[in-house]
Amino acid sequence: MGLHTAYVYAMCGDQITGITGAPFVIVPSPANMVSPTPGSQLTGTTATFTWAAAAGATGYTLYVGTTAGAHNVAFVNAGTQTSATVSGIPALGFTLYVTLYSVLQGVYQQRAYTYIESGGTPVAATMTSPTTGSTLSGSSATFQWTTGTAVSQYTLYVGTTLGAHDIAFLNAGLQTSATVNNIPVNGGVLYVTLYSLINGSFQSHAYTYTEAGTPTPGAMTSPTSGSKLSGASVTFNWSAGTGVTQYTLYVGTRAGAYDVAFVNPGKNTSATVTTVPTNGGTLFVTLNSLISGKFQARSYTYIEAGTPAKATITSPTNGSSITGTSATFSWTAGTGVTSYSLYVGTTAGAHDLAFLPTVLTSATVTNLPASGKTIYVSLYSLIDGAWQSASYSYKN
Repeated sequence: MGLHTAYVYAMCGDQITGITGAPFVIVPSPANMVSPTPGSQLTGTTATFTWAAAAGATGYTLYVGTTAGAHNVAFVNAGTQTSATVSGIPALGFTLYVTLYSVLQGVYQQRAYTYIESGGTPVAATMTSPTTGSTLSGSSATFQWTTGTAVSQYTLYVGTTLGAHDIAFLNAGLQTSATVNNIPVNGGVLYVTLYSLINGSFQSHAYTYTEAGTPTPGAMTSPTSGSKLSGASVTFNWSAGTGVTQYTLYVGTRAGAYDVAFVNPGKNTSATVTTVPTNGGTLFVTLNSLISGKFQARSYTYIEAGTPAKATITSPTNGSSITGTSATFSWTAGTGVTSYSLYVGTTAGAHDLAFLPTVLTSATVTNLPASGKTIYVSLYSLIDGAWQSASYSYKN
């Protein structure tokens, strides 16, 4: 045996005796399964289990079950025989648990094995009622499903989002139906996941339904639509609506735009925007409510803080002379202006020489007459959806 700390051991028949004289009993090993090969799939409902004899064994017992250590399929007292035939084995494709006991020196010692039952591939249960995609009739629904094959337990998740169980979590055991009584009636999407426990692992199928009731998108409660804002920071508040699973907020300088802010507040019913312009212009706000996988929008307008002002031409100076047939006109940005338009003509308000829409604050005109006539220029500023103009004239 070699050295082990301060002890030296010597073999003495069926005992080991150390220097101290204390005997150590050698315990023989239990029998090993020979066939079928552990872990293999069985070929039918009957199988002969064979094992190698264990030295000194006075008997063998075989447990066969559908769970570890169980003998609900078979309990065989094999005596000193080294094989046993078991019939009535399920053919569902489940895991089969086999425990071989060897009686050694009056004590049962065991070795455990697993096999795969015959019967092909296990199949997870599927929902039969209500029909997936249908609209439920109220706040209570009974869900029914097939048994599948080789399923040892069913679990049902019911939630307001995919894979969630915020409405119900039901361990149905081996029952193939379950009733849920607290389903919302907001007309939203209901998500149901049916889990089947097969060979120790859950397999799932997911389903969606439409709740009873009529969904309603959220509606802005403050600030009041059409009112004038007080500054650059604004908190928008809205009602929850019904059947809404998410909100998004667009804030922009044009209808439907979000060039000022795009906010995803989730399921919160308020959002603060700190970058609102203070030019006195129109602010466009769109509240989007996600219902049954689609966004529904409600639009609102507000007046920004501040006083809007139209743009004015800074160059060339009004009334001055223009040399040549080309001139670049430059102007201030104004406040609350979302677009500009430049008219250049041979009469007041006309644009027979040039018509230039732009968001820039300058424009070059290249086809001016060199006849010494007066040139008329009108600069239009788009403010709150209306055009405001400033008129100028030049000599050429």
